[in-house]
Amino acid sequence: MLGIATGDVGMSRADFSACTPSQFSLILKFHRKKQESKSRESWEQTRFLACVLLQPHSKKNIQPRDVVVFGWEQQKESPNSAQGRNGTKEDFEAAKKTYGL
Repeated sequence: MLGIATGDVGMSRADFSACTPSQFSLILKFHRKKQESKSRESWEQTRFLACVLLQPHSKKNIQPRDVVVFGWEQQKESPNSAQGRNGTKEDFEAAKKTYGL
């Protein structure tokens, strides 16, 4: 735990020693939430750039969610739904036709 506190979270040894386990748990929870938020933001920026780069090559207007839908954006769906399964070559060809690629 000390390694996570000092290495990952950036706490001093004194700060870590002064924390109760429940306090450290909350600090760690919010630190991880902040890291996840930064990661999501980075992926969303990447998706936007992909959308901008694909747009000139498509006859239809492409929205960022047309490029990729992230797991945190999906509704809870059954495993047999189209979003919940891996795409096939036929799915890829249909998507190319849909977007004029």
